[in-house]
Amino acid sequence: MAYAKIANGTVVQVLDHLDGVIHPALHDGYTEVISSVKEGMTTQDGQSFAWPETAAPDPVEPVAPRVLPKLVFFQRLTTAERVGIRTAGKTDPVVEDWLAMLDLIENVHLDAEDVTASLGYFVSEGLIDANRVPEILA
Repeated sequence: MAYAKIANGTVVQVLDHLDGVIHPALHDGYTEVISSVKEGMTTQDGQSFAWPETAAPDPVEPVAPRVLPKLVFFQRLTTAERVGIRTAGKTDPVVEDWLAMLDLIENVHLDAEDVTASLGYFVSEGLIDANRVPEILA
């Protein structure tokens, strides 16, 4: 046997014995229960105990990757932005590398770290305006 303190229908404490652990004046606050009762269990009647039912989590809708064909991605850039990036690629090794990487792929993953980092670099170099980045990645 064990002794459980129950508050609002939930077992908040379970003790093997009360004598020497809890002051005798507080013994009435404990219910004698079977030894399998554990803290956190719930009861409606103080006699039967069960683990509370947990609601199933809402299903998570998978987020489809945001992928564009390379041409469509470039069409999101203005002509001035595209020309500026290509011109910078002739003297800036970072831009040159980005353009070379784009030559190796067919699709641009808009959420890829290298894409967002590259656009950030282009902003820092004045090749595109910071306000354009959300439009390009939309």
